[in-house]
Amino acid sequence: MKKIFNWILLSSLLSSITLVTTITVALSANEDASFSSLNLKDILDIKVSVASKREEKVIDAPGIITVISKKQIEGFGARHVGDVFDRVIGMRMSSGAGGSLWNLPNPRQQELNLESFHTLILINGRPVRERGFGGHAQNIVEGFPLDAIKQIEIIRGPGSVLYGSNAFSGVINIITEDKKDNIGGKVKGTAGSYGALEENGSIWFNQGGLNGHLAVKNFTESNGQEFSFYDPGMPPFLPPSKNTIKLHNNNLDFFGNINFKDIHINTFASKLNPGEGELGSGDLFSLRDKNTEVEYYFADIGYKYHVSDKLEIAPNITYNRLLRQSANFVSNNNYLYELNLLGKISGINYVIGGLAENSRVTGAAFGDDITMNTYGTYIQLDHNPIEQLKLIVGAQWNKPESINGNWSPRAGIVFHPQEEWTLKALYSSAFRSSSLVEAKTNMPGQFIGNPTLKPETINTLDLQVAYNLKTLDLSATYFNSRMKDIIEIYVGGQTATERNHGKYDYWGTELEGKWTVADYWLLDGSYTLVHSKDIDNQKDTFYGPTNILKGGVLYSNKPFEVGLFNSYFNGTKKIPNAAEINKEVKAYNLLSLQASYDFSKLIGYKKESKLSLYFYNLLNEDPYIPSRISQNINSIPLMNGGRSVYATISTVF
Repeated sequence: MKKIFNWILLSSLLSSITLVTTITVALSANEDASFSSLNLKDILDIKVSVASKREEKVIDAPGIITVISKKQIEGFGARHVGDVFDRVIGMRMSSGAGGSLWNLPNPRQQELNLESFHTLILINGRPVRERGFGGHAQNIVEGFPLDAIKQIEIIRGPGSVLYGSNAFSGVINIITEDKKDNIGGKVKGTAGSYGALEENGSIWFNQGGLNGHLAVKNFTESNGQEFSFYDPGMPPFLPPSKNTIKLHNNNLDFFGNINFKDIHINTFASKLNPGEGELGSGDLFSLRDKNTEVEYYFADIGYKYHVSDKLEIAPNITYNRLLRQSANFVSNNNYLYELNLLGKISGINYVIGGLAENSRVTGAAFGDDITMNTYGTYIQLDHNPIEQLKLIVGAQWNKPESINGNWSPRAGIVFHPQEEWTLKALYSSAFRSSSLVEAKTNMPGQFIGNPTLKPETINTLDLQVAYNLKTLDLSATYFNSRMKDIIEIYVGGQTATERNHGKYDYWGTELEGKWTVADYWLLDGSYTLVHSKDIDNQKDTFYGPTNILKGGVLYSNKPFEVGLFNSYFNGTKKIPNAAEINKEVKAYNLLSLQASYDFSKLIGYKKESKLSLYFYNLLNEDPYIPSRISQNINSIPLMNGGRSVYATISTVF
């Protein structure tokens, strides 16, 4: 009966959506506007900055880009940013280390490591990148206050030309609110399943050239899900074990953005206690005892000096710190110093930059403090020889210490043969430099780092055709990527180390669309087909979903708003010779429903006041994903929560 019910429910949803989905665009500043009130120019005039470090239309940007608007985040609902990422075309949030400690945004299924090595997250264009472990993401994924977000820009494909290491398979740029009110704010309270309680507060101001947005979030989950499963270990230094973990997330998060004239400051601070359980190993080595705390601090200060209409100078200092407090204390500090020159000369837009990055990891488990310095420079040019055609070229040179420098080039064409048609042909390279742990760890008899590791590289060809009408956006993209020098663990004797060995070819198709129907309906959805071949010519050994289908229906007509969204991931083939110990890897759906009612008129209040209900995983799926490292067993659990419901009351003041 459960399978029949699930089939009927999904069929009702998916049959209402044809070829549809999300080049989702930010809606107008008027939150009361219906979808169909936006004409073609409103949609095409949406500006993004992630592809060129300056604002431009989505259809002109030199990248395959999806934009998630605030309207869509609120309309479809979300517990945290991870829920929003899971709705992006071709992306699946993975628990890379088995628990929720290492959440992985995974576009095009090109994430091969335990942490977020291949996807770079930005806050207002500045990298959230710790180099000690390579790419910790959980504090952002679970903690960043949703009320502070204006839109999220996602590049599907390489972005290292402008952003350096980790912008390998994708770049996610979180753009925060820039309210124009003199002063205002919002408070919100949530209660839900598993003893979940959440309090949110934000305030914005604009006075005398000083403006900003401050937001705080406090979340507790006192009685989370419990998982028991077999962990194969990583011979010889991590033995197999039976593991149990009980999630009880507690996190406190703060975001602040302050602007005074040409000075810009962004800050994010997060303190997280992710769960309790036996110490994991192998795929699950990040699971820790209940006393573990993970803190993340991000700060950026930048200045824009307008020399003339043809030149802007923009220096930035960006600081990232990861702090783990448990039986083994680990601290990672990362400083990024960057200078950009932006402007236009002889009809050519240019971005020229230089950077220096210093990283340090401190912790008894690593023997001594370990440090790494990296230097780089880059340039990107674009030119319109005719109105309908844009040409793009660029490159970054990057030099980690102890090894030779490497180049990452970019070239592309954006062509509009007619107003409603857009053609993009893009070739991009990217790299992922080794983390300090991979390069310099000194744990004799267990793990020794390799300081001569070359950066992983990827070369990607993207071909896209898009068609835009007044109420319809459709696009089809073909991508082909070649990944080389993949960094992987190598065990020789009683000591493990890292080496450059792996090679992968990826190719696939992405279909997406957005359709506004009548006055208040939005249909959006996507389909992704992806395949790969490894160094031994074996197909699809990334053991991720090869077929991903996503679709949603959103009704928005004040005072009511209802959004239904489902993400479907097909099952993967079995790992050869893996022991069938845990549950079988099967196809699964993540179906959610958001319903809200603005009751401000009922109480005679002039500003928005909402009651919202959010239902997550309505089908009560229990998905397992393939083991990522040892591949001795068939699967590990995807711990992103069972069926749950959350009630929220919010008011703007």
